[in-house]
Amino acid sequence: MTQTRVINLSVFFFTFIFINISCSQGCSDAGVCSATQYTNHTNSQESIHSFTYTQSVGLGDKNVLIVGGVFSYRIQALKNISLGISLPYSLTSGNLGTTYGIGDIIINANSRLYHSQKNDIYLFIAGKIASNNANKHLENQPLPMAYQQSSGTNDFIVAINWSHGDWFFASGYQTALNANGNEFLASNFPKGSLAESYHSSAYLKRGDDIMIRAQKIFNLKSGSRIKAGILPIFRIQEDEIKVNNVYEKVEKSSGLTLNLYLGWMHKITEKISGELQLAAPPITREVRVDGTTRTFVVNYIFKF
Repeated sequence: MTQTRVINLSVFFFTFIFINISCSQGCSDAGVCSATQYTNHTNSQESIHSFTYTQSVGLGDKNVLIVGGVFSYRIQALKNISLGISLPYSLTSGNLGTTYGIGDIIINANSRLYHSQKNDIYLFIAGKIASNNANKHLENQPLPMAYQQSSGTNDFIVAINWSHGDWFFASGYQTALNANGNEFLASNFPKGSLAESYHSSAYLKRGDDIMIRAQKIFNLKSGSRIKAGILPIFRIQEDEIKVNNVYEKVEKSSGLTLNLYLGWMHKITEKISGELQLAAPPITREVRVDGTTRTFVVNYIFKF
């Protein structure tokens, strides 16, 4: 594929995404696709120690602005095993107010199961540790999940990742091990109020997610690279919330969210690389009570 064609496709993709921003929901996730991105290596020569900082900006439910960052560290502990940890933070601002703080910590291990000249297969296992119970308040009123920095749950994540030349494929599964402590019920607020328009999320039990990723790298003459990918996430059970001390299923909260993303990767110095990413969803689940709704996300990643 020529460089001109790659650039034309990139322009089309960005245009397609911004058209969808006005009518789409969803782009973020509860952890499984962002966690498995750590193993999406595009350089065969990995350092023993690597540090990554990701700065992101996105729009969430009711056009809530979410600005955040993630600090990550990875060590090649053994020849075929690497260990990693990530610590996120974010600031959320919308029509109910502003919150900020540390998000959920992800600790992970990545083990190479198979290696050949063009193929690498990895087993990825991670645990997501809640930084709080997802029950922040403003003016003594509970806030919906869109304003929470934590999901409030401890999660288990497992994935299989396959690199084949310029192609990358992944399949992952995530399950929450507990309900959170969020107390927000829209029915407790007056009809027509700002808070009443958000989805109830009291003591949320999140359904399990299955993720699939397919990605292609395009090498440019300048030495930089473009990657384009598709990332469907399936919520395989409906979420549940507690109303009057009884759990009830949230209708239309299961189903597919389809994310498309594009990235431009380039070297800054011999030991520092950068990546600009843009992602948005043309297809989403109809009801998302877990606060992961995004109309779009823009990331810039520094890797040391």
